[in-house]
Amino acid sequence: MTTYAVDKNYQSTITENDSKSIGDVDYKRYLKYIWIPDDWNENNNSSSSLRIDKVVDGVVSGRFCSELAIPEWFNNPEEYLKYNDNNMSGELINGVAECVFDGCGKGNIRIEFIGKNSIKAEIKYTEKDESRKEFEDGTFIYRPYKIKDHLLFVVNDNLEVETKLDSWGNVRIVSGQQETSHAVPVIYMTDQDDNILYRFGAPYQHDSYAKEVIVEDMNGDGFQDVRIITSINDTPPEYDFIWNFFQLENGWFFMERSGYVP
Repeated sequence: MTTYAVDKNYQSTITENDSKSIGDVDYKRYLKYIWIPDDWNENNNSSSSLRIDKVVDGVVSGRFCSELAIPEWFNNPEEYLKYNDNNMSGELINGVAECVFDGCGKGNIRIEFIGKNSIKAEIKYTEKDESRKEFEDGTFIYRPYKIKDHLLFVVNDNLEVETKLDSWGNVRIVSGQQETSHAVPVIYMTDQDDNILYRFGAPYQHDSYAKEVIVEDMNGDGFQDVRIITSINDTPPEYDFIWNFFQLENGWFFMERSGYVP
């Protein structure tokens, strides 16, 4: 694995409340987005995506993969503690993230932060998986993954919650359905510009939809949690189902099925 020198100009850990930068670059604004190629479409199986989770003392970590780099959901906090989908790591050198990745093949990726809504990634594979031979080396412009990029997602305009969630800041919780033969709820957390930050995934029932979204601290740990109530089409209200998403310290969530609405 390639080793890089830490950028000596870097000041400190970047947090939600304390934005540090090298020169004019505010790295905090690049965290937690799902970055996709500028010409991405969900029918293109040869497109990669990436996510930058941390920039701490000049050290960068995140995920680079051939599917959407949306964080997973967990059934309990212990499951989360055992899980780590980060396969990209490196360091800032003169304001550029020089990283390696191991997963979806192996290689090097050089990330330049060129604008508020764009980054430039130079990708060089050193090893490719058999299923990903079509992925090419090159330099690509990436942008945030947006609601409009999910072509089969039908938004429920009557169920949208604007709130402030601890490490996420001001966000919107947008609900809708995946438009398939057996529709299922899809609930995203986005910023104010419809950039997707998180997906509240769960084994939702077929032919169901999100009926209500509640944001509150449900377990008394000081972090805002999210409760989603789903209803099955043409089914009495007593069969509505509760899904609780408890927020962890880093902003991710673990899911607990609480059963039918009392």
